[in-house]
Amino acid sequence: MKGVLAFLDQWQTLIGSMIGGLFALWVALLVAGRTRRQDDLVAAMMLYGNLNTVVSAKNALIELAKQNSVESENLPFWAAEKLVRAPIVLSGQFEASRIRMMPIDVYLAVNLEMFQKLYVQVERKLEAHSEDYRSLDSTGKPIRKPEIMRADATLIWSTFQKAVDFATCAMRIIDLQVIQKRRFWNKFRMRVLPSPEERRCRDRLS
Repeated sequence: MKGVLAFLDQWQTLIGSMIGGLFALWVALLVAGRTRRQDDLVAAMMLYGNLNTVVSAKNALIELAKQNSVESENLPFWAAEKLVRAPIVLSGQFEASRIRMMPIDVYLAVNLEMFQKLYVQVERKLEAHSEDYRSLDSTGKPIRKPEIMRADATLIWSTFQKAVDFATCAMRIIDLQVIQKRRFWNKFRMRVLPSPEERRCRDRLS
């Protein structure tokens, strides 16, 4: 009888330790999950805000061009000058937020990668354009010939618009799959029954 009681006592102690350990593990996982969710939200909102800055800049330029009756053939040159004189400044945390969000969804990763690639091209072209306008402001003459500046401006505006398209698609995925509470349902719905806009975003990647 004493042996049975000792045996039961040992098992109760062992089971209690196991339950306690599992409970501690569950709490740790819960805390880690909430911490990761909070970190994902911070990164998502940071990234969304930066992308929205670029998208809003394009929309503002289009609206301002209409108000100033800028003709379509002059729009690239006009817009490139505006981007030089009022440059878009992304947050210092943009790259870290972009990298953190990329594993969320393969389409998001590709859209962010394409945006980054195109936006870097725009920035590099704008650097050369900036030198022309600095020279124009100080000496009255740009460094390069006007026709070269116009060709560069056309490339800048075209590339900038493509970058905005990828940014817009990325923003939609970030909103639906990270920021919103129904993110798991949104992710399932986007894969099974994508909206026309989501299909256009996917088609752009093919």
